[in-house]
Amino acid sequence: MKAILKFDLTDIDEQEAHFLCIKSMDMALALYKIGRTLSDKLDTSEDGQTLNGVKLQQDIQDIFAEYDINLDKLIR
Repeated sequence: MKAILKFDLTDIDEQEAHFLCIKSMDMALALYKIGRTLSDKLDTSEDGQTLNGVKLQQDIQDIFAEYDINLDKLIR
């Protein structure tokens, strides 16, 4: 079985669809790594689990940068 995706790259909507297709693996990898980062950043305190929010936010932004994920471009 084969699947062929065709895009008219002169059309702005199809350019966006093409971009979403070619970045899907990077997005999946980034989201996986974000999940792992969240787990690693959990600190156990007397009242339960807390997060170091400032450091975590920068870690998430760094992961998106590592995979060249621009959320503003992907999500409108």
